[in-house]
Amino acid sequence: MKKVAENKDKILNDYNVDFSQLISTNYQRIHTYCFHMLRNVLDAEDATQEVFVKAYNNLHKITNETNLSAWLYKIAYHHCLNVIKRQRLIKFTPFQPHNEPLAHNNTTMHETEFSEEISDALRELSAKERTIIILKTVQELSYTEIEQIMSSNQPAVRKCYERARKKLKRYLLANENRRIKDEEISFL
Repeated sequence: MKKVAENKDKILNDYNVDFSQLISTNYQRIHTYCFHMLRNVLDAEDATQEVFVKAYNNLHKITNETNLSAWLYKIAYHHCLNVIKRQRLIKFTPFQPHNEPLAHNNTTMHETEFSEEISDALRELSAKERTIIILKTVQELSYTEIEQIMSSNQPAVRKCYERARKKLKRYLLANENRRIKDEEISFL
């Protein structure tokens, strides 16, 4: 175990990475991303911690060319997808009554980011579409960074973003009887 810790310290020194600085710089952004993907504060807190544990355990994958922020988002993206898949599986197990919530509906932390209508519309998107919308509009990442996070190419990311925007717009227009402020959908 001591040998593993020494190897991680060597990697951190070789690539000039201060892990505590990496956490403090990226914690809130990763947490916000996880919250928007999982729609639950407690799940987002757990996911954020898991992302940084996975990052620490995978330090050996860092190279000089690694964009650390994109690398963390990529870990968060895959972790959130796994959590969502697990939640869907739990929902269909015979031991879980369908009318019981899977987790506490504790969504107060980041609710100010989107109105209820926008949040409902985001839930209509696939996890991939929701990820791209969140990374582009909330986290304000470039297509290049999103491409690295999602292991895709830039034209595919752009196309998925455009399709997701159109889906959101259609959903919001179909539910027009709800009052939505123009500035809330300015990204559409």
